[in-house]
Parts: sequence; structure tokens; C-alpha cells
Amino acid sequence: MKKINYFFAGFLFLLLLSACKGGGTNNRQTADISDKTVSDSGNIKKALGYVYYLFPSPAEVLTAINEGGLVYEPQLLNSIEKREKYVKPNDQYLNLGVYVADLSYCALFGRNNDAVIYLETIKRMSDEVNLSAEINNEFIDKVKNKENNIDSLEVITSEFFFKIVNDLEANNRQNDVAVISTGAYIECLYLSVNIVKKYSKDNLIIRKIAEQKHAFNNLYQYCKKHISIEDMSNSFSYLKQIYDTYGQFSEQKEKVKVKEEQNYHLTISGGNTTVITEAEFKLFKENITKIRNSITK
Repeated sequence: MKKINYFFAGFLFLLLLSACKGGGTNNRQTADISDKTVSDSGNIKKALGYVYYLFPSPAEVLTAINEGGLVYEPQLLNSIEKREKYVKPNDQYLNLGVYVADLSYCALFGRNNDAVIYLETIKRMSDEVNLSAEINNEFIDKVKNKENNIDSLEVITSEFFFKIVNDLEANNRQNDVAVISTGAYIECLYLSVNIVKKYSKDNLIIRKIAEQKHAFNNLYQYCKKHISIEDMSNSFSYLKQIYDTYGQFSEQKEKVKVKEEQNYHLTISGGNTTVITEAEFKLFKENITKIRNSITK
């Protein structure tokens, strides 16, 4: 293995370890760290982004939960007609995050027409918060050109999210990153919990929602550090409510195991499993729905 592979593998290990605790798709993660993969600077940049932020993009959150069997229910999406109502900075940033999550949800199911509409809405909103340089027609064209490729749409929407985040970070706008990410994560959870019509301890969607606990906690810690502007402090109060609710869920602990297989594959298994009872899920769903509707009203 070349030296760059060892460098990349170290970051990849941290990435997968974080994923194993809730940001990934299941308790058994496998990653290809071949020379071909690490030679792709885009993949390296993406991996470094994951490790740096320690919480996945909205597209990845929804993709992980989708392993439980999400369905497309467009009535759950925040209407683009509400965009002009959001004039206060806190409302603008929160709902920009909401629309990014909605975009990811459309992309997850290959709904290109809807995805383009949300992408264009995000572009218009970005003009109002000085993000227009980073939200350009490049991504709209990419979405339009991936009509039948759902996997590519998911990658594009993740790239889109991290492009926003990277630019804001580079300009010392961590507060804005925190609020946008807050809106996006809340929307992801809102879409997911409201697809579940009836609780079951074997419901895979509920299990996948539970697995997002650690990714959400990482977001919470990031936001706790960076949300400081007084008129945006209510964004953190939303996170705190969800954080406290997640904290009530019990966990089953398993030892994390890392195994290197052929062709430089790393397999990570084990980690903590979060368990949600029916009463806890009902309360969680009610809280998420109340918070999200307060954001998008």
C-alpha cells in the first residue's frame, strides 16, 4: 500500500468509526481504500470533510434511514411557496437547511423535477444570505443530467451540502453552518418519523432513526460551540430538546471490531445500538413534528 493510502486509511478509520456509532447505514461497515479510490482527490476531500465535521450530510442521513424502507411522501415536504415568508436571519438559515434536506429526499427517490425545483429555491434563498457564489447553476445542471441515476443524485446532493459548509467555514461563518445544519437534520428526522404510521419494535425505519443518535450528538456539540448570536439562539434550543430526548433512549453496547480484509478493505463491526420503546418513539415523533412545524410555519 502506498504512503498516501496509509494517510487516507487513518482518516477513513475515524470516519467509519463515527459511522459505526450512528452516522452510517448499519453496524457492519466496509470501505474500499484501494489506490484507485485514494487517487481521486474528490473522494479524499469528501472523506476529510466527513472526518472534520463528524456528522453526515442530509442525503447520507436519509440514505442510512432509507435502509429501513422509506417511501416518497411529497406532502411532507416544506412548500417552496413559503420561501418569501422567511425574512429574519434565523428563519432564513433554518429553512435553507430544511430545503436542503427536502432536496436530498427528492434525490433519494430519483424525483428530478422536484429536486430541480428545490435546488432553484435554495439558490434564490442563498442570494439573500450571501451564498450565491457557492450556489450556482452547476448543481442544477448536474441534477437535470442525472435523470435515471439515483446514486449519482445522492452524491451530488451531498457534494452540494458540503460545498456550502466548506465555503461558510472558510469565511468564519460557523454560526451559519450550525443553523443551516440544524434545520437540515430536523427536517430529515421529521420526514423519517412521519413515514412511520405505527410503532413496531421490529420496524427498521425506527431502528435507523435510533442509529442517528450519535451523528446528531456530534452536530449538537458542534452547534453548542458555534451558535452564539442572540437572535439565533432558539435554533440551539430546538437541538437541545432533541438531544435531551435522544438521551433518554437506552443503548446496548457491543465491542467495536476492526478487521482488514483483502484488497485493503476495512470491516468495522459492533458499536452501540440505540433502542426506542413505543412511548419514547411517540414522544420523539411529537417533539420533532412540533419543532419542525415551528420552523417552517
